[in-house]
Amino acid sequence: MFKFKGEFEKTAIYETKLFGKGTGLTIPGIGIIVGEEIFSKNKDPWLIKHEYGHILQKAKYGHFKFYTQIAIKSLCSAAKQSIFNHHQHAFHPVEIAANQLAYEYFNQPKDWPVKRFPLSAV
Repeated sequence: MFKFKGEFEKTAIYETKLFGKGTGLTIPGIGIIVGEEIFSKNKDPWLIKHEYGHILQKAKYGHFKFYTQIAIKSLCSAAKQSIFNHHQHAFHPVEIAANQLAYEYFNQPKDWPVKRFPLSAV
Protein backbone atom coordinates (compact mmCIF):
# COMPACT_ATOMS: atom_id res chain seq x y z
CA MET A 1 0.00 0.00 0.00
CA PHE A 2 2.78 2.45 0.98
CA LYS A 3 6.24 1.93 -0.47
CA PHE A 4 9.31 3.49 1.09
CA LYS A 5 11.18 5.40 -1.62
CA GLY A 6 13.97 7.15 0.27
CA GLU A 7 14.61 10.12 2.49
CA PHE A 8 14.33 13.87 2.08
CA GLU A 9 15.95 16.01 4.76
CA LYS A 10 16.15 12.92 7.01
CA THR A 11 12.40 12.33 6.58
CA ALA A 12 11.12 9.05 5.14
CA ILE A 13 9.19 9.37 1.89
CA TYR A 14 6.54 6.84 0.91
CA GLU A 15 4.56 6.57 -2.31
CA THR A 16 1.14 5.08 -2.80
CA LYS A 17 -1.35 4.45 -5.58
CA LEU A 18 -4.02 5.82 -3.25
CA PHE A 19 -2.89 9.43 -3.73
CA GLY A 20 -3.30 11.34 -6.94
CA LYS A 21 -1.16 13.98 -8.53
CA GLY A 22 -0.39 16.90 -6.26
CA THR A 23 -1.59 15.32 -3.03
CA GLY A 24 0.39 14.42 0.03
CA LEU A 25 0.13 13.67 3.71
CA THR A 26 2.71 14.33 6.39
CA ILE A 27 2.84 12.32 9.58
CA PRO A 28 5.76 13.58 11.65
CA GLY A 29 7.73 10.71 13.11
CA ILE A 30 6.61 8.45 10.28
CA GLY A 31 7.19 10.46 7.13
CA ILE A 32 5.67 12.04 4.06
CA ILE A 33 3.27 10.08 1.84
CA VAL A 34 2.72 11.11 -1.78
CA GLY A 35 1.42 9.61 -5.00
CA GLU A 36 3.41 7.28 -7.22
CA GLU A 37 6.57 8.64 -8.83
CA ILE A 38 6.22 12.02 -7.11
CA PHE A 39 9.46 11.53 -5.19
CA SER A 40 11.12 8.57 -6.87
CA LYS A 41 10.95 10.17 -10.33
CA ASN A 42 11.22 13.74 -9.01
CA LYS A 43 7.87 14.65 -10.60
CA ASP A 44 6.84 17.19 -7.95
CA PRO A 45 9.69 18.49 -5.78
CA TRP A 46 7.56 21.45 -4.68
CA LEU A 47 4.98 19.13 -3.15
CA ILE A 48 7.75 17.41 -1.19
CA LYS A 49 9.02 20.79 0.02
CA HIS A 50 5.51 21.89 0.99
CA GLU A 51 4.93 18.66 2.91
CA TYR A 52 8.30 19.14 4.60
CA GLY A 53 6.89 22.45 5.80
CA HIS A 54 4.51 20.41 7.96
CA ILE A 55 7.54 18.63 9.46
CA LEU A 56 8.91 22.08 10.27
CA GLN A 57 5.58 23.03 11.90
CA LYS A 58 5.82 20.01 14.17
CA ALA A 59 9.41 20.94 15.06
CA LYS A 60 8.38 24.53 15.81
CA TYR A 61 5.18 23.88 17.77
CA GLY A 62 5.66 20.41 19.20
CA HIS A 63 3.86 17.14 18.79
CA PHE A 64 0.74 17.99 20.80
CA LYS A 65 -0.02 21.33 19.14
CA PHE A 66 0.80 19.94 15.69
CA TYR A 67 -1.69 17.08 15.96
CA THR A 68 -4.41 18.87 17.93
CA GLN A 69 -4.41 22.17 16.05
CA ILE A 70 -2.51 22.00 12.79
CA ALA A 71 -3.06 18.48 11.44
CA ILE A 72 -6.77 18.40 12.26
CA LYS A 73 -7.36 21.76 10.57
CA SER A 74 -5.36 20.69 7.53
CA LEU A 75 -7.24 17.40 7.15
CA CYS A 76 -10.61 19.13 7.54
CA SER A 77 -9.64 21.72 4.95
CA ALA A 78 -8.49 19.06 2.47
CA ALA A 79 -11.75 17.16 2.99
CA LYS A 80 -13.75 20.35 2.54
CA GLN A 81 -12.01 21.01 -0.79
CA SER A 82 -12.99 17.55 -2.02
CA ILE A 83 -16.63 18.31 -1.20
CA PHE A 84 -16.95 21.99 -2.10
CA ASN A 85 -15.43 23.25 -5.34
CA HIS A 86 -15.17 26.81 -4.03
CA HIS A 87 -12.92 25.90 -1.07
CA GLN A 88 -9.20 26.30 -1.75
CA HIS A 89 -7.19 24.17 0.66
CA ALA A 90 -3.94 25.88 -0.39
CA PHE A 91 -5.15 29.15 1.20
CA HIS A 92 -5.93 27.67 4.61
CA PRO A 93 -3.77 29.40 7.25
CA VAL A 94 -2.03 26.18 8.36
CA GLU A 95 -1.09 25.42 4.74
CA ILE A 96 0.25 28.93 4.19
CA ALA A 97 2.23 28.62 7.43
CA ALA A 98 3.77 25.34 6.21
CA ASN A 99 4.69 27.06 2.93
CA GLN A 100 6.28 29.97 4.76
CA LEU A 101 8.39 27.68 6.93
CA ALA A 102 9.51 25.62 3.94
CA TYR A 103 10.20 28.75 1.91
CA GLU A 104 12.49 30.08 4.64
CA TYR A 105 14.09 26.68 5.27
CA PHE A 106 14.97 26.28 1.58
CA ASN A 107 16.53 29.78 1.44
CA GLN A 108 13.65 31.63 -0.23
CA PRO A 109 13.88 30.07 -3.70
CA LYS A 110 13.11 32.63 -6.38
CA ASP A 111 11.10 30.06 -8.33
CA TRP A 112 8.83 29.12 -5.39
CA PRO A 113 5.41 28.41 -7.00
CA VAL A 114 3.35 30.93 -5.03
CA LYS A 115 0.15 30.30 -6.98
CA ARG A 116 0.20 26.66 -5.96
CA PHE A 117 1.82 27.02 -2.55
CA PRO A 118 0.95 30.57 -1.44
CA LEU A 119 3.00 32.46 1.11
CA SER A 120 0.15 34.77 2.08
CA ALA A 121 -3.63 34.77 2.01
CA VAL A 122 -3.83 37.42 -0.69
